[in-house]
Amino acid sequence: MAKINTWHSSSPSMALKLISTLTLLVLASFLYKVWDKTKVPEDIPLEDVSKVKTIEFACRGLYTLEKLMSHLNLDTHAIGRPIMSFMIDFVQGQTWPFAQHINKTVMVQSRHLGGVPVLHFKYNEEKEKKSKLQGVIIYFHGGGGEWLTAAYPQPTLRRLTESLRIPSVSVEYRLAPEHPYPAALADCLKVTNYILKNHKELAVDPNKVIVAGDSIGGNLAAAVALKLKKKIRLQVLIYPILQVFDFLTPSHRENAATLKYTLHPEFLSKCVTNYGGLSPDAHALILENKHISEDTRSKYSSYVHSDLMKGMNITQLSSLPHLSMGYSTDIKLVEEIEQRALDPFFAPLMADTLDNVTDAYIITGQHDTLRDDGIFYCRRLNQAVDVKCELRNYMEGFHAFMHFVEGPLQLNSAEQALNDLIEFIDENVMKNKN
Repeated sequence: MAKINTWHSSSPSMALKLISTLTLLVLASFLYKVWDKTKVPEDIPLEDVSKVKTIEFACRGLYTLEKLMSHLNLDTHAIGRPIMSFMIDFVQGQTWPFAQHINKTVMVQSRHLGGVPVLHFKYNEEKEKKSKLQGVIIYFHGGGGEWLTAAYPQPTLRRLTESLRIPSVSVEYRLAPEHPYPAALADCLKVTNYILKNHKELAVDPNKVIVAGDSIGGNLAAAVALKLKKKIRLQVLIYPILQVFDFLTPSHRENAATLKYTLHPEFLSKCVTNYGGLSPDAHALILENKHISEDTRSKYSSYVHSDLMKGMNITQLSSLPHLSMGYSTDIKLVEEIEQRALDPFFAPLMADTLDNVTDAYIITGQHDTLRDDGIFYCRRLNQAVDVKCELRNYMEGFHAFMHFVEGPLQLNSAEQALNDLIEFIDENVMKNKN
């Protein structure tokens, strides 16, 4: 019997596999070159360089994906939110194969406080019985007010809860653009007021209530502290955005080229526009820094100025003279933006007075475009009546660095910043009887 030659029938399949393999190799080679050429600041420790490159590379990928979805007129939030959350969970070590290393001494459960969903982090040691009231950390997550969830700061809150042995609450506030300002602030206030009002039932010491947050969450924590003043014991602001008055501060200009995808200017201006419930055209004006009128810049420029950093050895740059900035002729749109930009509960740095606000601990990163917001605010707080502010500016820090305390991309700077925060809270809140 003659043999049947099967080469011709299988060759298309083999050719397809070969083409697919070559395509993947070319793509992998291209992505590696992009990753390899990613620039990082010179003062990043050698052991963290590849990690920081990977973080910036991943942020660049998310930025590109968002741009592509916008170009295709897709629902960027419906598609992008789960993708972003998954990627962050992965790089933070919250998913397989890293999840088995998550600390089991902290129990996490979903619940509602004041009608608002939260994640409740509780120290779970059977041998330790707490009969007295405890302090609590109420945390507001970052994400521009329109991305991410209460699960985002899990690594940080697990460590804080375990080290301080007090509960933490991460608030699942409503997101823009579906729920613009002041919806998120209202949710954060509801949770905070509920805990203060029901502190006995919740076993919380009302004199040791801490509000905290990163990025837009730092903005929310500052706004809550402005509202409640001394009812709160401490506000912890982690690389917060505290103003939308000037997007050409020294830190914006210094960090425009390096690690720019960790907080891209276009992403930032879109978030401000959506979170503020502003007209879509506001995005372009904010991006160009032409969204504030000449008179308003002249009146409020001292609130957002490099003079507030004198003697701090932070930067060699100075704030640009307001007369050198362009101005939009769209008066109606500028007035709409200014109404938000001068609202102290939307932009706490613009508050006319910060007297009697609760004390603050502010974390900034030298390579973060928002660095100066935190520095300006801390200086203004220390100039106010009956307020003390502690500033920690990490020379290796960048936007979002603080939450890389676990997983394959764990950073030395994040570990140091978290340990410093734990020590400060322990000494100034937990052990302080005042």
